Amino acid sequence: MQALVNVRIVTEDGILEDGALVMDGGRIVGLGPAREIGIPAGARVIDGAGLIAGPGLVDIHCHGGGAIWCYEDPVAVAKHHLAGGTTSLCCSLYHAQDFPTTVKAIGLIRKACEEKNPGNIVGIHFEGPYLNPKYGASARTARAPDPVEYNTYLELAEGLIRQWSFSPEVENIEAFADTVLGKGITMSFAHSEASPELIFKYAQKGVSVCTHIMDATGCSIVPTRWAGTREVGFDEAIMLCDSVMTEVIPDERGVHVRPLMCKLILKTVGIDRIIAITDCATQGGFDETSTGTESGTEEAADSPDINMVGEELCGSRLLMYRAVRNFMNHTGIGLVDAFRIGARNPAKAIKMLDEIGTLEVGKRADVILVDESFNLKSVILGGELVVERR
Repeated sequence: MQALVNVRIVTEDGILEDGALVMDGGRIVGLGPAREIGIPAGARVIDGAGLIAGPGLVDIHCHGGGAIWCYEDPVAVAKHHLAGGTTSLCCSLYHAQDFPTTVKAIGLIRKACEEKNPGNIVGIHFEGPYLNPKYGASARTARAPDPVEYNTYLELAEGLIRQWSFSPEVENIEAFADTVLGKGITMSFAHSEASPELIFKYAQKGVSVCTHIMDATGCSIVPTRWAGTREVGFDEAIMLCDSVMTEVIPDERGVHVRPLMCKLILKTVGIDRIIAITDCATQGGFDETSTGTESGTEEAADSPDINMVGEELCGSRLLMYRAVRNFMNHTGIGLVDAFRIGARNPAKAIKMLDEIGTLEVGKRADVILVDESFNLKSVILGGELVVERR
């Protein structure tokens, strides 16, 4: 049994001053004001030194970390991101991984989950391969659905798939989407120039997330129908769907999403529909044909958050605590809302809010300690202190 004391605990309603949190068997068994909770006899005490204690961060979109891809070594990637406050990680498999590589990766991820090694992997995110090749994907590997392929993935990864990203305008996509939604798996719009009508159609079917809004998307009508006027593009249509949550990649320099655009997203969709992600890759890109949003600026190239391939963006080098901190700095949100976009909302998106995402009795004892500026100080995974930066 462990007791975290001398902390300010983030709840859904605010911050509980002088709080205490008791953990046993990897679960939270007590939470409240220190004067009321008390420290059970024999409990190992962790002194929070007056820091803010919030739920461990949840990254639902992550391809790699350091020099390693999720498909190569999910354990190494998970350890890399655990050091950045991610206590729940979805390993993202991209369209650039071929069928044998993907099958092998599913096996590696399942093994890591079963062995709880290192303990923060919660499943798989498929980004593709059924994507529009015009937007951040490769024309060589992005493709129309193959029922044999996706049914094999569904069978091999049963119980592991937390999210599947797709482009709704891809040929013969509807049967695939219906199959995945029928399994109760979260689906997300991605790499798309789908019309508003198509977005609304699939939102009504149950597609509930947008993969990295404002990144790798396009307008469905180019040039516009009347000169000098704007069409409703993919991103605007997503914003109009009250049932669709939006992933955001908040790098420090605002390369993926400009700081003013972050403010617009916040004002338009509201705090409860925003999900901070890393979209972390490894230096060097997905493969020799990978394409992305052109940047080509020195400011992007020398940013610690940005992953560049030549003059193009290719994911990021973010850790989750930095992603959340950056969004705070771009928009001015406070600590309670910071934990919404970094923990509660992503947990809800992948249908795990009953287990993770907030600090509540009965939930997993995954906690991070940060200061007022969201600088990471400690990480508790399953009740055990695993990272300490102080």
